[in-house]
Amino acid sequence: MGDDITLFMDGGVRSGLDVLKALALGAKACLLGRAWAYGVAARGEAGVSHVLEIMKGELATALALTGCTDVRKASRDLLVETSAALADLAQVQAAKSRPARPSRPVKPPIAAE
Repeated sequence: MGDDITLFMDGGVRSGLDVLKALALGAKACLLGRAWAYGVAARGEAGVSHVLEIMKGELATALALTGCTDVRKASRDLLVETSAALADLAQVQAAKSRPARPSRPVKPPIAAE
């Protein structure tokens, strides 16, 4: 968003990957309303700590998988256009559904007499 507006994302954040996507789209921070509420309802303060640890772990995994080493460097370059990703996925699935070609001719089994 540039330096003129500070953007916080509030709503729809369920995982560390959601946090990374929001940061890549320009958010400066994410609010975790529902996630911490579930933690506090389940186990109080310990539940909130647990939720935050899970989110930190998921964010670290998302960063590692994208090759981004710092959340401050997250940019739109980390994101993939959904339609392009779906087209690639469809090609992979189509290739997997084709019967495998044997590397050498397969001899038919000998019938038992």
